[in-house]
Amino acid sequence: MKRGRISAIAAAGAIAVGSLAGVAGAGPASAASYTHLCVDGPSGVGSQCIDSELGTNQWVITLPSGTSSLTNWTYPTGDSWARIQQADNVNYCLQLDAAANNEVLGQKCNNNEPEEWINLYDATAKRTLFESVWALENYGTADCLAYSASKGGLWLEPCQTSGTKSLYWDQQWGTS
Repeated sequence: MKRGRISAIAAAGAIAVGSLAGVAGAGPASAASYTHLCVDGPSGVGSQCIDSELGTNQWVITLPSGTSSLTNWTYPTGDSWARIQQADNVNYCLQLDAAANNEVLGQKCNNNEPEEWINLYDATAKRTLFESVWALENYGTADCLAYSASKGGLWLEPCQTSGTKSLYWDQQWGTS
């Protein structure tokens, strides 16, 4: 599927694509400056933030918000497609590994589709969903970056929305 077609599909999707520049605190993810990327889980899970602690070719883990030395990230904003990359020009990206049950691994950035994401902003939750470009082009489905409480890391699952709002907390990313 051509990128222009995917862009049209993403724009016409159930979630409004929003620009998130300049947001801080517990708000949605923003690339105006780099920051942590976290989901706010229910009691017993709490806020979990993406971390690069395990290095390349490993499943990406999360650590509780407030943990010292959490990884900072840059990521796509608005309707642009981009990598979710460790900040400060570190060559480390979140990359879908479709061969490994849709797990998300930490890899050296190589500018290929498995590391490209589309930022979908949920104005109701004031959080961001990251949709996989690779899944759109290869499966024809809207699949989002999600936190797995049972596994303690990241994976891809179908984006869950109703109208213009997301339904699953494990797909709603913000800065805290």
